[in-house]
Amino acid sequence: MKANLSRPCAALILLFALCLCLFSPALAESYDASTMRLLKYQGEVRIEDASGQSRFLMENVRFDSGETLITGEGASASVGLDDTKIVSLDQNSRVTFRQNGGAMVLTLEEGALFLDVSQKLDANESLDIETSNMTVGIHGTIVFVEAGRGESDPDSLMVLEGQADLYYQGVDGRASIQVPVNMAATIYPPAPQDRSAYSYPEVQVLTPDDVTSFMLDTIDELGVTDRVQEGCPWIGADTPDTQSEYSAQGDWTWKSPVTLVAQSASKLYDGHPLSRPGNVLVFGLPSLFTVSTTVTGHITDAGVESNQVTQYAILNEMGEDVTSHFAQIETVDGQLVVDPAPLTIWTASAEKTYDGTPLTAPEAGIFTVPGYEKDMPVWRNASYVYTQAYQAEVLYGISGVTWVHGTNPVTTDTREIQLKAGEKLSVRLTDGEDDESIAFQIEPVSETDLPEELLRLSADNPDLLARACQDADWDQELILSLIAALPTETPDRVEQSDLSMAPDDINRLMLDSANVRITIDSGINNYSGRILGQEEAHYNPVVLDPSIRVTATGSQTDVGESINGYTIDWGSANPANYVLSEDLGTLTVTPAPLTVTTGSASKEYDGTPLTSPVAQVAGLVADETAYAAATGTLTDAGTMPNTYTLTWDSANPSNYEVIESLGTLTVTPNAAAITLTAESLTKTYDGQPLTASEVTAAGLPQGFTLEATARGSQTMAGASESAVDS
Repeated sequence: MKANLSRPCAALILLFALCLCLFSPALAESYDASTMRLLKYQGEVRIEDASGQSRFLMENVRFDSGETLITGEGASASVGLDDTKIVSLDQNSRVTFRQNGGAMVLTLEEGALFLDVSQKLDANESLDIETSNMTVGIHGTIVFVEAGRGESDPDSLMVLEGQADLYYQGVDGRASIQVPVNMAATIYPPAPQDRSAYSYPEVQVLTPDDVTSFMLDTIDELGVTDRVQEGCPWIGADTPDTQSEYSAQGDWTWKSPVTLVAQSASKLYDGHPLSRPGNVLVFGLPSLFTVSTTVTGHITDAGVESNQVTQYAILNEMGEDVTSHFAQIETVDGQLVVDPAPLTIWTASAEKTYDGTPLTAPEAGIFTVPGYEKDMPVWRNASYVYTQAYQAEVLYGISGVTWVHGTNPVTTDTREIQLKAGEKLSVRLTDGEDDESIAFQIEPVSETDLPEELLRLSADNPDLLARACQDADWDQELILSLIAALPTETPDRVEQSDLSMAPDDINRLMLDSANVRITIDSGINNYSGRILGQEEAHYNPVVLDPSIRVTATGSQTDVGESINGYTIDWGSANPANYVLSEDLGTLTVTPAPLTVTTGSASKEYDGTPLTSPVAQVAGLVADETAYAAATGTLTDAGTMPNTYTLTWDSANPSNYEVIESLGTLTVTPNAAAITLTAESLTKTYDGQPLTASEVTAAGLPQGFTLEATARGSQTMAGASESAVDS
């Protein structure tokens, strides 16, 4: 609403306005290049200063930084930011202008604006448009930005020339994508009940239904039709007013290009054909027409095939085929990708003591998860697909480990990741410039994060709950209390994979490995950083061909160890459809105990050698032979083990661990009494020592001799004993 002015003020302003009219050139040149000015307005429009007070309003009035322009019902206004930038406001809009040197920010609080930047910004310039959920970075382009009217309404960006940078609060913090010409991006705010405070964009091709009358009027008023039609040739093109002018017999030609894009898909090999017959993306076709297409691509075995649009027809509203009236129709093939399924061949381990016979472990099989053991329940490695707000899908790890394999069918990038119990996995696509184009994001899951479906599944399967709490380190009592707080219900239950579950859980419960199938469609055609939804990413378990048979072939006879090898019979399966890894057991043979025993003997010393010829070998396997011979001998008094020599004969010494049980040879001193007597001598003192050297022995056994020496000396008068050394 225009402000009420006093008569003198009104007169001055009228005079000022007349002067402006006399000197005012065209719209885009009617302001100074270094200031923000209101170029024109119609309807109920007002300007508020930084404090929220309304100020006077007139065309070409200057704007200060921090001021806000507001349009009412049926109103509009245009502001020149400088000589290369014009922003136009639609009805019921509110935008605040802030400028600091070369940096300018337009905060769109409600409504919509149209921005024309005719020249690329200098290096020291920046221009951003802010809404509550996004920021649009401008370089030099034509864009339309609309702010959601309510808290849950999305904000949107349409690029009519060039490209714009779109910033938003993503899963990992501030995220960005580039939105090119002829594309529209929609930013959805997080749901109030969603604990994850992040937004996500949807990017799709502009259609005639997206273009408002305000946009068309502004394009015409600014004289930028030629620039807009370079990237969006269908905008502003002459369109006959009546459908009859589009009849099959009419003399008309649609010259703008129409593109039909067959979509892409991927999966791991599961024995079933992969096709994407529907959902052809149509670009550049006016809303007056529809298209009928036939897409024939399909692939079963691992590899890549084109998904082709083989037939198409463009129909008018009367159902007539008007394809021949379209001068430029292009078809673009999609890609159908089947990746080889990862399989793990396992063989059992075994161990025994050497017994001369081969050791084998015939148990063998195939798993889709490495490390699986034959006595594990089928649900040992389990995960669960859950649909979050905005139909985004995540995979919850329940127990064990799930190996997830995913492919982006557009870039053909593939990734594998391990999802452990107590974690959840989401899938995103990126532009592939700084990261892989398929991104896996794993987050921890607490007991209170578990969705109701998983709590009910745990309540019906106490063994699964106990295993999950052990693997994920969850508090079982806390989970039981959460289960007890659930609303009472008695849903149908079915038995599947040794578990009791709701019928819907059959397709949600992933056992062993899982595959992420990524579908590239209009919702994510230009990539995004948000979590993919249920129409864009699917989790499917790997399916084994039942005709594949694995046989363990390992054998170990002698002491040692070897890998338990295998042979595989592919049956009707094609080996090229699988990528094999091995988790093979070990066959271990340990040495057999071989005991060598020798005899014992003892006697009194008699001067002859003491021996014991007894020697025995125990523990030989089967018919193998080995011999032991006692070699111990002892003559003098003392003790020693009865040693032996071992002759292996037909036995292999490496197959045995020798354990000795040796006898003892003992010779004790002879019990007979032997008397040694030293010689006695007498003489008169003569100053010289008197010595005696003779020794006599009594009691020696017959045939024995003894050497002995008397030791003694006496010089002075007297007597002393003579000692004997023997």
